[in-house]
Amino acid sequence: MTLNQILYFQKIANLENYHQAAEELYISQPSLSRSMASLENELGVTLFEKEGRGVTLTKAGKMFLEYADRILTDCHIAVGKMREISMNGGKIDKESNRFLCAAYLGGGGLFYTPVYINGKILTNVCGYATIHGDSKYIFERIKKEFK
Repeated sequence: MTLNQILYFQKIANLENYHQAAEELYISQPSLSRSMASLENELGVTLFEKEGRGVTLTKAGKMFLEYADRILTDCHIAVGKMREISMNGGKIDKESNRFLCAAYLGGGGLFYTPVYINGKILTNVCGYATIHGDSKYIFERIKKEFK
């Protein structure tokens, strides 16, 4: 799964139309269709149902859209943070950047890995295992560990 596939999926879901999504993404419709077929194959679920000239999300598609929205929001936040850091000469200000957590999609779902708090990389948060739950729950668990 690629970040582009997640972005493409989100665009199609919001527009409910492959043709419009392809135009806005500046890619061909066949390329977009192949990318979504590959994503559905990898996930093992159908994300869209055809409806007239458009598409609608399946139940699995609606669930995946929630994750896609979070992932893409986190990416935008990460880019903004990195731009802040680059404007600060590449140095990380511990006071303004008390908490960073990397998230990525793995074969079994969403995984949260090394956490950066107050200038230290902590690799043993919750046994360096997957913490299940939404972002708020995970953040609260990590904060509780380091009070």
